[in-house]
Amino acid sequence: MRRGFLAILTSISLLLIATNARSFSPDLPGNSPQGRMNLSGPRFGVSLVKGDNANRLKDKFDVKPIVSQFGWQFETRFLSTTDGFAGLSEWIPLVAGVEQGVFLPSLSWLVGFRSAKGNEIGFGPNVSLGGVGLVLAGGITARTETLNFPFNVAVALYKQSITISLLVGFNAAE
Repeated sequence: MRRGFLAILTSISLLLIATNARSFSPDLPGNSPQGRMNLSGPRFGVSLVKGDNANRLKDKFDVKPIVSQFGWQFETRFLSTTDGFAGLSEWIPLVAGVEQGVFLPSLSWLVGFRSAKGNEIGFGPNVSLGGVGLVLAGGITARTETLNFPFNVAVALYKQSITISLLVGFNAAE
């Protein structure tokens, strides 16, 4: 019951973050059907691991529940509308824990949507040493003349665990 409530609360929070971030991120003209937008690029951040996965990490690897994340996001747009709405598919391989001397890989596949303003939300499966789970993610993309800066919050829900991640990145604006 508590986990279901947490999942619903997290989903609502991510949606609010994504929809209220419009003032932070200017229109992304490359997000229209006439232009091409590629937000593939490096990602890095931090994750908080709670529940059984945190206990396993401590027992097997002597790892604290807060770990670094480094990886890459591969993105494909599969849908575009004239008002800049886009459907996305993203593969995100990450490595966690390098600051603690361990190599903890994970892979997420997210399907989601991005507005013309750069607000996005998505969900999909995650596979890691902690098992298989569901990821819910949301974020915004800030843009300068030559660079995009995506900021994302992700929540991975496992059978008896939860991982909350904050990831940022950059890539060249097209």
